[in-house]
Amino acid sequence: MAITDPYAELSSYLKKQQQKLVREEKELGIYKEQEAQFGEENKARAAAAAQAIVEDLEERRKRREKPEDHEMIVEREWRAQRQQKIEVKRQAQKQRKNDVIANIYATNAVASVEAVSKELRFRALEQEQQAQKEAAIQAQAAAAQEAAIVRTLTTKQARERKLEQEKAMGILSWRQSYERRPKEQEILPVIKSEVPFRLDVGLYVHYPFCVHKCPYCDFFSLPIGANASRDHVYVDLLIKDFKLRAPLLQGRKISTIYIGGGTPSLCPASEWARLLDAIQPYLTADAEISFEANPGTVSSESLKAYKNAGFNRISIGVQSFNDEALKRLGRIHNGDDAVYAIKSAQRAGFENINIDIMHGLMRQDALDSLDDLKTAVSLNPTHLSWYELTLEEGTPFGKKPPKGIPDEDVLYRIEQTGFEYLDRNNFEHYEVSGYAKRDPINSDCNAPSPWRCRHNQNYWVFGDYLGLGCGGSQKLTYLNPSITPELLGAWLQEQQKQQAQLEQQPALSTDPCGLWATLTSKGEMLLDLKRYLQSHGQPQLAAELLRVERRDNPENMKVYQEQIERAQVLLEQGVGYAAQRASEDEDTTLNSHWVFSDELPFEFMLNRMRLWRDYIESREFEMHTGLNREVLREKLELLQERELIKLDKDLSFSITEHGKLMLNDAIYEFL
Repeated sequence: MAITDPYAELSSYLKKQQQKLVREEKELGIYKEQEAQFGEENKARAAAAAQAIVEDLEERRKRREKPEDHEMIVEREWRAQRQQKIEVKRQAQKQRKNDVIANIYATNAVASVEAVSKELRFRALEQEQQAQKEAAIQAQAAAAQEAAIVRTLTTKQARERKLEQEKAMGILSWRQSYERRPKEQEILPVIKSEVPFRLDVGLYVHYPFCVHKCPYCDFFSLPIGANASRDHVYVDLLIKDFKLRAPLLQGRKISTIYIGGGTPSLCPASEWARLLDAIQPYLTADAEISFEANPGTVSSESLKAYKNAGFNRISIGVQSFNDEALKRLGRIHNGDDAVYAIKSAQRAGFENINIDIMHGLMRQDALDSLDDLKTAVSLNPTHLSWYELTLEEGTPFGKKPPKGIPDEDVLYRIEQTGFEYLDRNNFEHYEVSGYAKRDPINSDCNAPSPWRCRHNQNYWVFGDYLGLGCGGSQKLTYLNPSITPELLGAWLQEQQKQQAQLEQQPALSTDPCGLWATLTSKGEMLLDLKRYLQSHGQPQLAAELLRVERRDNPENMKVYQEQIERAQVLLEQGVGYAAQRASEDEDTTLNSHWVFSDELPFEFMLNRMRLWRDYIESREFEMHTGLNREVLREKLELLQERELIKLDKDLSFSITEHGKLMLNDAIYEFL
């Protein structure tokens, strides 16, 4: 039987105890390092625990020098004390964690109070708006009831006068076949017979230069700043370009001019005056002449010069009155600059002023957006363009969307709050992003505003427009060239016979330019020609009465200049501008194309349905496209089934409230 060495066992035991002491000494060092993190309340506990460990270590050293028989009992006591100290340490850590959590809760509570306060303010504002809206509805209902009584007394007389006038004009039987017969109360929400029944022509001029390219802008622009000598050369090109295109008008007059960009307010007023002088002989007497201006690029003196140059409408690109929002948008001005530009335009004599405002900006909510609208309305403009920030493909924002764009719920609240506020402040929401000040004399909410942007409205009714400048675009309508002079002559003779029977009716011109000017200014005559072709064995020509051409100018200054110079040479050689397409090279002809017949319904509706508040007549479609209204029947009946439109028997229609919300879906059906 082996004899164990008691001293060896004791030595092994002491060695293990020594290792434990080393570990405990390390823990002591850790405890001392953590002492500073526990706070004032835990320092005493940590110090007491450390002192207890030191005393225990000292006692155990003494015991190690003189081992006694009761060593195991002492070991158990030491373990109990150690466990107690560990528990003290855990309690200290738990207390520290609780302190941190309490601090977080306190911070969140403050944020929650602020959020609740903001929500309460917003709800109070909504309640106030709802109360005002209900009061306005009651007042409107009372006024409508009174007006209905007056209409009832005068409707019969008015209809009799209208029938007499139509009979005198020889178009009674035609009107009867296409007459709309909606009930009176069903047509109150829309505006009837306000869209001009003619093919107007406008003029768009693109000025591509600006100071700084905004990260959301997808228009063609060159951020190279102001340069007077460059602008003089550029306006010379515009004048030459207009003189080349003027024959395309075929006797028609220009009813609107819009100079956009870029930043047209960088160009001196004297240069724009030269262009307007060249265009003046082709303008109607009441032409709307607009240009875009940015705050930070105009002064009181320059605005007076623009007014004296011939402009009668100005569109100021404010986007926001909030300085932080403007910085995030990359604008070069601040809110004070915007207010100064608007007030300076008013002092310069501009009565017709539009303010461009964006919503759905980064970190924006309904109250922030409403602040912008309140500031804009307080400046008393005649027109507002209020539209959502769009992340266009190819722009810096499109490539890397900025943080903080509002979600759909916030955007909905922004839009609804803005709609109600602008309506309450007497602005007519007549197109998707257009708001025009209502006539203060005529308070009827269904009456069109006199301050609608006529140039934009011409786009939306699928009107014509010339396009000048690098990056400009153009859309023109022509009579089908297959309609022979013999057919036109026979139709003209019939028209002359009818007019000879009417007193004080001027004879129709047989000159092609004069005839086209007459047809486009009187839509009834254009449709009468269509019916004449149908009844005289030319149904195909009647079905394709018109040709629509689109043309985009090159977005390259050198190429644009070369095209003008080439066209100038051809004109001097006797080749008219309309015939120069055959001599253009492949690159330039890519910028011009005819719109095919099957594309016209979509192109018409894409524009016309933006004016969703106006009644859309089927004869408008026939006049602007030359197609028969029956090509729309299947699509329109489908939209009526989906309750997006209210359709009449003659295929005229109005867009429902549901259709306004689903407008893109309605337009998509015509693709």
